[in-house]
Amino acid sequence: MVDDEAPVREVALGTLERYGYRVLEASDGSEALRVFEEHAGEIGLVLLDLTMPVVGGDEVIGALKAIRADVSVIVMSGYGESEVAEKFAARMCPVSSRSPSRRRASPRW
Repeated sequence: MVDDEAPVREVALGTLERYGYRVLEASDGSEALRVFEEHAGEIGLVLLDLTMPVVGGDEVIGALKAIRADVSVIVMSGYGESEVAEKFAARMCPVSSRSPSRRRASPRW
């Protein structure tokens, strides 16, 4: 779970752990890459905010895929679907999921 906003991480962590998931967290892209490198074989899914300081989500996606090409990434963003698609179209996969906060589709990478 990668997000620079602590309240977002706390809610996501609590919810996922309540459903039995083991969750690793990072507060920025740089930390996310360190955690992923240490636990790449254990991680089944990365929840990733696109807009963060230090290393942004778009850079993190590329680095994660370079480490482990088959990793699934669900992008979280305050941007609307069309804005995300426009900004990050080069790395997008055709699968999307619903954003719980806006009920708008967000790309899955």
